[in-house]
Amino acid sequence: MEFIKRYSHLPGVTGYYVVDEPVNATPYAKAVAWIKSVMPNAVAHVNFCGAYDQNVTNLQNELQSKYGVSLDYVMYDAYTFRNPTCDELTLYSQLAYNREIGQRLGVPTATYIQSMAWNGCNRPDADAIRYQSMRPLPPVSSRFPTSAGRPRAPTPPRPTVPP
Repeated sequence: MEFIKRYSHLPGVTGYYVVDEPVNATPYAKAVAWIKSVMPNAVAHVNFCGAYDQNVTNLQNELQSKYGVSLDYVMYDAYTFRNPTCDELTLYSQLAYNREIGQRLGVPTATYIQSMAWNGCNRPDADAIRYQSMRPLPPVSSRFPTSAGRPRAPTPPRPTVPP
């Protein structure tokens, strides 16, 4: 907790990276709660991978029941580097999986851009980075829900300007 307090006054500190891809995230609930107790608006980043539904659910339940706080978002990272194990079907399936968990728990969802070569994947070019940064955005059509599960508000008509 002293570490969090030491840096809480700095305007550039907006959150803390708690843990990456824990097998069991529940033991990190206390760290998330400490961050929130000192910096309520800071992001307490916990990144998930694989089939993590129960892991996220357990962490969220622990945070709410013991500490009265909630996850900032359900987060995962995807490696979309034109590799047979990183195809679009996998990408969109993971986005849907992540969104379903977030909707069920009432927590926003997120992902982040991987822009490094890793585990036999190629470093992404500008097109791949653009694609990866745009893919989690909500659909444009009002027929589809946003990532928070609420329908988009209709776009108001533009006022006409007399000639």
